[in-house]
Amino acid sequence: MEIKDDSKIRMIYFSDEKISKQILIFDGLGKQIKEEQFGYDWDGFSLGDGFHLNDEAVRVYKIKQLLDNGDATYIIGPAGLVSHEIEFNKIKY
Repeated sequence: MEIKDDSKIRMIYFSDEKISKQILIFDGLGKQIKEEQFGYDWDGFSLGDGFHLNDEAVRVYKIKQLLDNGDATYIIGPAGLVSHEIEFNKIKY
């Protein structure tokens, strides 16, 4: 998926399978996240992608995309979680 400079990007972090803690860690434009975090070549995440966030290994567990304008919300959590036990219905977008 192409992340345009004016795409709205959100990243929501959750702490465990029970969604005990949820934090909005980024809410801004594609241009901003490229400049501040991932570089100009970054074109979004795919399901299952991993990266480090403040020295913690994390993984993309869910993606909500609006394909027509490039907007995306990435739901990320610690890399070692059991994905089929995550209570995604508790996540607040």
